[in-house]
Amino acid sequence: VTTPGVEVTVSTYTSPAMFVQIRDIALSGFMFVLLLIGSGRFSTDQFILTNGVNTDTADWDKLGLLLRLSLAIPLIIGGLFGSYPQIATFAVWQPLLLIAGLVLVSGIKTREAALLVALMMVWFIFSKLSLEKSLIANLNGFKREFAFIAASIVIILRGSGEAYTPRDIQN
Repeated sequence: VTTPGVEVTVSTYTSPAMFVQIRDIALSGFMFVLLLIGSGRFSTDQFILTNGVNTDTADWDKLGLLLRLSLAIPLIIGGLFGSYPQIATFAVWQPLLLIAGLVLVSGIKTREAALLVALMMVWFIFSKLSLEKSLIANLNGFKREFAFIAASIVIILRGSGEAYTPRDIQN
């Protein structure tokens, strides 16, 4: 606040905006990967659309890299800066967030890290549920975390690609 005589009683805006919005930034990465890989063989648009994305030509190494980094960065930010106001820690011990994020970035044991992330998001969702709130208010409290669970499931099922993993860098 730069106005003389104005005192802020809530320290909401003391965290960097990018850190506060990092979950939304991660969603952009998730959606870009979804756009390029398509919705899957069991989706209704495979029957309706004839000019959809050919998932066979998608380079999973690069898309897996984008997906694992998009999933990892909010965890790393939460692990390092979770004590700042408005930074998401997903109701989890901050060092655990940091470890899971760094494992995803490394490209080693990403399926296991993605499983841990999915479990952390389920934990967060259950920690946010309240019988005193309406269904819509409850869903609004953890809507982004459904996408984090979905991204984790994709990594569990497809892996996270080989781009920028120790094996890739060694070659």
